Amino acid sequence: MKTLAAGTKVAPGYYLNVADWTFAFVREGSLPATGSFIKTPVPLVLVGAPVLGLLMVMFLPFIGFALTLGLIAKRTSEAVKQSFFGLAAVVSPAMRPGEAYLAGKSNEKAAAAAKDAEVKALESEIATKRDQK
Repeated sequence: MKTLAAGTKVAPGYYLNVADWTFAFVREGSLPATGSFIKTPVPLVLVGAPVLGLLMVMFLPFIGFALTLGLIAKRTSEAVKQSFFGLAAVVSPAMRPGEAYLAGKSNEKAAAAAKDAEVKALESEIATKRDQK
């Protein structure tokens, strides 16, 4: 079978659009502006058109269910992805490019000094209790 491009000048007859499975009747002139076509004999059109219509009627509900489930799955995956990105933003440490923190943070030094004071106080307490025994 010879495939004809859209807009080709052709003889009168029925032509099947291969892209969307529709029939086009050409009385004179050229094929419609979009798609690629195959010349189809009239008996095949008389059998093929009702069969294509029956297939559409049979599978249309399934197509609707498939589109609905696909939409639900897409929206759900987008919501889950967005929530995971939000969680990752909260859990991840604050990173500021260009800052090295080689000397530590100022509040860490104060906390370390406070811990040193506590340790020294505990050491002296332990030493006094040992001396009492």
